[in-house]
Order: sequence, then structure tokens, then C-alpha cells
Amino acid sequence: MNEIEISVTGNVCSEVSQHDYAGGRFTRFSVACTPRLFKEGGWSDGPTSFFRVGCFGNLGANVFASVHKGDPVLVRGRVTVRNWESDGVTRTSVDINADSVGHDLRFGGAVFQRARREAASTDDAPWSAVPAELAQEGRDAGLSANRVQADAAGVAG
Repeated sequence: MNEIEISVTGNVCSEVSQHDYAGGRFTRFSVACTPRLFKEGGWSDGPTSFFRVGCFGNLGANVFASVHKGDPVLVRGRVTVRNWESDGVTRTSVDINADSVGHDLRFGGAVFQRARREAASTDDAPWSAVPAELAQEGRDAGLSANRVQADAAGVAG
């Protein structure tokens, strides 16, 4: 089967949320991408495209702990276009099943923390997410887990 792969750069434009499904949990958020265009001697914003992003497994857990509404991100994954009808109007959604997500470092800094491998894990995804206490501390403060670590280490960002 041929799948369409896509890479997008934009800003998270929805709250990052987790949801349960039959196979486990997944994380969902939306990204808005607005190109800058040079027209008639000046720069202007082009039309904004919106993508719904789904992240599964450890990627989803790490995204939930690290990414927040307003963050500039890079997303790479497989795209699906869905059409449906609501109140007699046909609507379209462009969804990305993410393979990787990261912060766009053109707009700020980050401190990476490798997930720790758990001994004798029987889970399909043997890597743990950002430590729960760090993730909760960051979410309570409205910060990413990376920002909490950078602040603790005295790193400017």
C-alpha cells in the first residue's frame, strides 16, 4: 500500500490531549501552518493550512508531556484526508499519523531528556515517557517538561 508522507512546520493551535482506544492511548493536537510569501515587493502571510495530528505509543506520551498550545513544532508522518457530511455540508479534515514530532528551534531553545528504558518491560513500547513528576510539574506551570529542566539547569531559552 502506498502512503503519503508529509513534513509540516507550524504552531500547535489546540490543547494537547490524550485519549483511550482499544489498543492503548493516543495523543492528539492540531497544527496551523502559514507560509510567508514575497509578493509585490513585500512579505505577507499566505493561506493557513490546519492539520490534526495523532501520536501513538511512547511518541504520544512524550508529546503530551512536552508540547503545548502555541509551541512551534515540526511534524513528520503519514497523511490521510477524510471527508464527511455534517448538517448537509461536506467537510474535509487532513490528519497526520505522526512518526516524529519536535520543537522548531528557530524560535527558542530546548533541553532533550532521553527516556529511560525500563527493565523487563512486557509493554509493546519499552521506553518510558518523561518522568511523571517532571511532566506534571511542567503541565501545572503551563511549561513543557524540557523548559522545566532547562530552568532547573539554568539554561536560557
